Amino acid sequence: MKTGDESIHIVTTLDSNYIQHCGVMLSSLFLNNPHYSFTIWLIIDFEDNRELKKLSKFIKSRNHLLKIIKIGGDQVRHFQTVHHITTATYYRLLIPDLVDLTLKRILYLDVDIIVKQDIFSLWSIPLDTNVITAVTEHGFNRHSELRLNKDAKYFNAGVLLINLEKWREKEITKKILAFLEKEHQNLTMLEQDALNIILADDWKEISLSWNLTTNAFGLQLHSLDPLIQKEIEESIKLPNIIHYTGSSKPWHYLNTHPLKQEYYYYLSFTPWKSFKHIEETHWHKIKQRFKRFLNLVSGKNIFEIYN
Repeated sequence: MKTGDESIHIVTTLDSNYIQHCGVMLSSLFLNNPHYSFTIWLIIDFEDNRELKKLSKFIKSRNHLLKIIKIGGDQVRHFQTVHHITTATYYRLLIPDLVDLTLKRILYLDVDIIVKQDIFSLWSIPLDTNVITAVTEHGFNRHSELRLNKDAKYFNAGVLLINLEKWREKEITKKILAFLEKEHQNLTMLEQDALNIILADDWKEISLSWNLTTNAFGLQLHSLDPLIQKEIEESIKLPNIIHYTGSSKPWHYLNTHPLKQEYYYYLSFTPWKSFKHIEETHWHKIKQRFKRFLNLVSGKNIFEIYN
């Protein structure tokens, strides 16, 4: 395992509802990158609890360094939320001011992610003068809404290799927070939209395989450039990173993501391996009670009749 200055710095943000899913993301990272030493930065907004202790123990048991940063209420009280976008999503905007100021780069990963390949290939991408590297969201069509050039590309902010020096130098956090305070009511994706507007000319595009979002599975490929079609098809066959975007997640009983089982595979290597869907267990109980009721009123074994 590589150690010392060669440590790869990973940062993620989470609230108390996503501790298990963070564990699954890290499980996939560790299992598919056994020869690297990681420094894991967790940015949280809740008090220490049993689940966080479980996550901490899991990370340290794999011989990786853990750094936890707790966000205070004053830092986030003005953030707006919508649908499945939680306050914790905004914390990525504060990363350059919260982590070690001597760091030159850091890799941000959303917690609803599965890392399938060697992460060093992403970590070592030259940043040049760009503030971030990110993956384009193909099929984006809200250019006029965001007042972006019609040919501008729009990135998903779930996987970001951040040039910390350039971010600080250009005061990106300050610019985005000021923009959000003024324009949040006009933004569908809130801070992701703001990032795209402020960094419109300051980001570097990387392969779709580094952030295969749920959206990619529903694209009408025939309407896209042949080269983009090929990239999407190849990324679906062999993704580097799977990103479960949208409100429906693989840990939801009715989720139908084609790669849903990847989540459960890596879950099996975590302290949460005995997890069961809340919806599934609840529905199972209802079905069992209903069967018992039918058996009682009919005097017959309904299970045997219908199974």
